[in-house]
Amino acid sequence: MINGRVNLLHLEVSNLCNAACPCCPRFFENSPNVTKTLKLGYISYETFIEWFPVEFLNKVNFLLFCGNHGDPGTNPDLARIIDYCATTDVQKIQVHTNGGMKNTTFWSEVAHALKNYHGTGELIFSVDGLEDTNHIYRRNVKWDKLVANMKTVGEINPGRENGGFDFFWEYLVFQHNEHQIEEAKERAKEYGFCSIVFKKPVNLDDGENITPVPVYDKEGKFEYWLQPTKLDRFKPSYLGNNPKEVFKHKRSDLYKDEIKHFDYIAKDPEGYRLAVEEGNKIPISPKCKSNDLYIEADGQVHPCCFVATGYSKMKVGYEKG
Repeated sequence: MINGRVNLLHLEVSNLCNAACPCCPRFFENSPNVTKTLKLGYISYETFIEWFPVEFLNKVNFLLFCGNHGDPGTNPDLARIIDYCATTDVQKIQVHTNGGMKNTTFWSEVAHALKNYHGTGELIFSVDGLEDTNHIYRRNVKWDKLVANMKTVGEINPGRENGGFDFFWEYLVFQHNEHQIEEAKERAKEYGFCSIVFKKPVNLDDGENITPVPVYDKEGKFEYWLQPTKLDRFKPSYLGNNPKEVFKHKRSDLYKDEIKHFDYIAKDPEGYRLAVEEGNKIPISPKCKSNDLYIEADGQVHPCCFVATGYSKMKVGYEKG
């Protein structure tokens, strides 16, 4: 229940995406296959102003454009939506994107909208490597287009201290890109970023140990392993001090040409539903706060994005059942 002001309004303004990141809940089991229960679309400018009138947004402190299942950069009305929010009392807007969609005209419009915003504006590009590594996790993102978009934003934005906005590069560290950290720092300066932040990936575990993660193609055939970094400072910290490179499925099975792994929900739908229901009972505070909201592209409202992810997985289980 929201009382008074809304501290955080987390909006998925689009559940469309140009990428196919292996661990994203948008896709089924680390494949590029979009979860069938996902109703694809985006919140148009007209719908946005209908759902979020000025009177409501005036009660919002922080507006976050970042999706569970999509990228806000796939919303063609993103710049217009930011301009509309500038007519309200929202103090901070933050946009997360892989940056590899649309064109320089689109990103120029977004950059100008954030530059002209009366409050704090932040634009975060999630880029996990350089031209020979970013696509290993950010599958389907085209490097040349990405660089053109990054440079366009960098050229427009003078930085917040000079009347612009904060332009950040977030870099998930894996084994395949850990050797490029120093070069990425130099590229960040070249492309006009205010700073670059190196982060620990999540989902590289089997629930007990840090593990490599298998990546599949559309037919469910194994393609390659997504390996955790060997750098201690970027290993996930939530699994204890003695991580092992193990995986809950036999590696011999994963290397077979025909992967039957996609059928596991259909084999035991009731067990899967019960597992999701039990998982949803686990407290996730302080992520979910009493005055926070997460709203999906189709208008569904949740306390936060973690609850929305669990709900989405449960829908997949019921569909298979």
